[in-house]
Amino acid sequence: MLCARYCYVPPTPVSSSIIGQGTCALSTMAKVIIPTPVPMYAVPSVTATYSDWIVSDEVNSTTVTDIDPIAELTTNYNPILAFATEGGLTQFRPVMIRSKGANKKLILSAEI
Repeated sequence: MLCARYCYVPPTPVSSSIIGQGTCALSTMAKVIIPTPVPMYAVPSVTATYSDWIVSDEVNSTTVTDIDPIAELTTNYNPILAFATEGGLTQFRPVMIRSKGANKKLILSAEI
């Protein structure tokens, strides 16, 4: 599975598939770990349609408006991403990232 070191797309076979878990850092941003099957080659870049994803704490859900890697927190083993929203999150509450539909793509790319 060497190619996963350079590109990984978490599977989302059904609507509301969970691809990562984390914590709300602010009412408008969650920091989330996206597990990968093998270590990435480097800190990955992210390609995604933001509106395909929601941040959910099981009480509230809000649509994602931006996704960025947090380089200073990310290791090759655990990409940590900042998921921005327009608000509605509760600071310090645990959250998960869910797909808005089946077969949505969030591409982590660590090309040289």
